[in-house]
Amino acid sequence: MTNTKLKVAVFDGSGDFCFWKTRMLAHLRILGLKGVLKEQESIAPPTEAEEADPENMKKRIEDEKSRRELCEKALDIIFLNIGDKVLRKIDQCTTGAEAWSMLERLYLVNSLPIRVYLQLKVYNYRMRDSNSLDDNIDEFLKMISDLNNLQIQVPDEVQAILILSSLPEKYDMLKETLKYG
Repeated sequence: MTNTKLKVAVFDGSGDFCFWKTRMLAHLRILGLKGVLKEQESIAPPTEAEEADPENMKKRIEDEKSRRELCEKALDIIFLNIGDKVLRKIDQCTTGAEAWSMLERLYLVNSLPIRVYLQLKVYNYRMRDSNSLDDNIDEFLKMISDLNNLQIQVPDEVQAILILSSLPEKYDMLKETLKYG
């Protein structure tokens, strides 16, 4: 494990959960804690043969203690990187996996209406003249990222067609050239 100090922005419930989640996963991966975000089955009781071997029992106890410590560290890191409003919603969680699962349930909405809404938003997207091209592309990529987080893939070719068709009128010549040139 490394002692690298990393800073992840605090998630207060109003920002982009998907970006925060990506940064937190990277942070937890660096610290070697990503694996504890999955609910683990409790360790099966030792068999008689295992109980008879004191060395095996000692190793088993140390492994369980180590696993618990990692779970507590992951939970602490999650708690330290969320705002008060979000913490109140998950402060009863006792493991990192439980807290992570609760955050995903609360902030990674995956209902059918949301899925339909996001897809329609992407397929009906039109760039605004008032925004720079970079700002418009960033807005489009955020929508694509939201769909990816819901396991809805938009192929690169389709993305290119959608961006091309969403360009403002001042790019009509460019659109025609790219379509037919």
